[in-house]
Amino acid sequence: MATMQVQTYATLSVEWKDKAGNPAKVDGETTWTSSNPDTLEAEVATGNSLICNVYAPGPIGKATVEATADADRGEGVKTISKTIEIEVTTGEAVEGEITFTQNVSQGGQKAAKPSKSGR
Repeated sequence: MATMQVQTYATLSVEWKDKAGNPAKVDGETTWTSSNPDTLEAEVATGNSLICNVYAPGPIGKATVEATADADRGEGVKTISKTIEIEVTTGEAVEGEITFTQNVSQGGQKAAKPSKSGR
């Protein structure tokens, strides 16, 4: 499984192969889809359908990107596909959040003051 941080881009490419592992041609364009576009957007590269640009817009999670093509170079259609699972992880910290909790006295008693160390 591949990983990438939120709000980053990556590039995927596919090379179709025959049974012996040799590069093989397909009929027409390769299409790309993401199983979870909210977590990982997939878009075919302009001018080369063997390349896909992916972007992680924000939510962390996992998505599968699938490349699909027609392996039958004749008039028929024989669908071939390959997938990759990508986990989108949190990005680099860029800010913080501070939580304020007020100690409220109960029954008319004062809330205890925090002790100071070093005295």
